[in-house]
Amino acid sequence: MDEQQLRREDARHAVLAALHTRCTGAFPAATVRTVFLKGHDFDLSEVRAALQYLLAAGLVQSLPDPLGATPAYQITAAGILAHERRPS
Repeated sequence: MDEQQLRREDARHAVLAALHTRCTGAFPAATVRTVFLKGHDFDLSEVRAALQYLLAAGLVQSLPDPLGATPAYQITAAGILAHERRPS
C-alpha cells in the first residue's frame, strides 16, 4: 500500500474518532480540522475528503445549517459501531 493511501486512511480514522468522542454534536469540516484534529497535520481538503468518504459509507451524516450553507457532520450509529469495533 502506498504512503498516500495510508494517509487517506489515517485521516478517515482520525475524523471518525474525533466525531465519536463528540457524538451528540454536528460540526463543520473546518471545526473538525482546527479544533478536534490539532495534533494531526491534515489539511482541510484531506478532512473534507475523509468526511465525504465516511458520508458515502454511511458512517457520518451531513446536517444542513438552517442559517447558512455550511454542512455539519455527525457520526451515525453505524459509525459508532465501526469505530468501537476497530482493533486497537
